[in-house]
Amino acid sequence: MSGSDELALLAIDTLDSEVAIVDPDGLIVYTNAAWQEFAVEGGFPTDPAMVGLNYLDVCEATREDDPYAERACAGIRALLDGREDHVQLEYPCPTPDDPLSWFLMWATTFERDGELYVLVEHFDISDRKRIEREIEERNERLSTVSRVLSHDLRNPLAVALGYTELLAADPSPETVADVRAALHRMDAIIDDAVTLSKQELDEIHVVDLHSVVEDVWTVIETDGATLERGETVAFEADRSILSSIFQNLFRNAIEHGGDGVTIGVGALEGVRGFYVEDDGPGIPADRREDAFEVGYSSGSTRDNTGLGLSIVTNAVDVHDWRIDVLASRSGGARFEITMADR
Repeated sequence: MSGSDELALLAIDTLDSEVAIVDPDGLIVYTNAAWQEFAVEGGFPTDPAMVGLNYLDVCEATREDDPYAERACAGIRALLDGREDHVQLEYPCPTPDDPLSWFLMWATTFERDGELYVLVEHFDISDRKRIEREIEERNERLSTVSRVLSHDLRNPLAVALGYTELLAADPSPETVADVRAALHRMDAIIDDAVTLSKQELDEIHVVDLHSVVEDVWTVIETDGATLERGETVAFEADRSILSSIFQNLFRNAIEHGGDGVTIGVGALEGVRGFYVEDDGPGIPADRREDAFEVGYSSGSTRDNTGLGLSIVTNAVDVHDWRIDVLASRSGGARFEITMADR
């Protein structure tokens, strides 16, 4: 090995990306320090340098269960066969530290002593993928808001305009009340649409379940509902967005549960998370998957905007939590929000 070769390999060894050099037979002849460190962290059973192993055999071993491995294998073969001069592939690669991590494989050929070699480099693109997901989710929310404002507002607006025309001929308290009701519905739709559009984590702090619930309960219209508190739990959350979860689940229970509905809130047993349940009519089992869709409503009240549960599921998603809808012991609705241990 010449001095320039040694210098080149020393330089490659300082890179943060994982690099391997593959010979014409597909054998790995060199890996850098980052590659070997990643192999150790991934629990590779033999020499983490992997020198002497066939890169194609490694890909082949997992190609049946992993379509990305199959595409990587095909790309390396195309390089060694001279059909391509470079290939690239983005692929998911869950790690213990980040189950949502993604990498970019970039490979190109070079000649040495008349033989064709492949330089394979893997870049961690998890941050970029995370930003792309956030942008996609934000765009979806904005699209929903646009659809709501352009469609759902038309009906109450038409109602309000119709009643204002009647006011000239019939300025009765009933007509005024109908106009006011239509305007209140428009205001509720706008409020929910704005909430949906702004659900992004701001400040994460440790919060107490009972403390947040109490704050929310004191500012909503409970209409004779009763709150029963179970065990409390502390966890990390954006308090403002967490409050929107309780506001909308409480409002959903009060609107659909009838007079004197009882709402229960508490920590889950055996798993980190909390529940919100009521003793109302519940959500039919065959409609629970649709409950979180924009526009879902039982139709039980005129004030329901159809956005409440969509706001809840988005608030859960931005925290990387999970929400499930079940039946409570009394037959009402029960929402369970679970979170990963921190």
